[in-house]
Amino acid sequence: LWTYYQVADTPEAKESARRVGIFLIAVVLMVFFYVREELLHLLHPKPLSETNEALAVQRQMGALGTVLCACMFTSPLCTIDEVIRNRSTASLSLLMTIASVMCALLWTIYGLLIEDCFLWGSNLWGLMCSLVLVGLFCIFGLPPTSWEDNNCEQCSA
Repeated sequence: LWTYYQVADTPEAKESARRVGIFLIAVVLMVFFYVREELLHLLHPKPLSETNEALAVQRQMGALGTVLCACMFTSPLCTIDEVIRNRSTASLSLLMTIASVMCALLWTIYGLLIEDCFLWGSNLWGLMCSLVLVGLFCIFGLPPTSWEDNNCEQCSA
């Protein structure tokens, strides 16, 4: 899906890829929450308790969550080439970037406080990815609003 997004040459194709990605993430989350008990039972058929086996299952789930979180935070970075080529951040969402920075920062701090490497590790990666996007906004500025576009067209006419 990300490869298709990268090679898509029209805004409509990119939007289609985004919608499919959002739909697939929603399906995966719904399936996971629906079958999480069965999934844990498959990974570890005996009742979970504070044993080495239970900790191994927790580590497996933590590793899976870390990979999925890293994928989620990395996905907006596929627009970097478009931003640099067009010298415009119009393809990025400033509010989503700010929300991503704040969310990743808070979860990283919380993960450090409770000493959970899966939590702080994946969110530290997310914080770095989000700060790259903030850097793009600092370099290329905010995209013009539609009002500014219309005003500029009227001024040049």
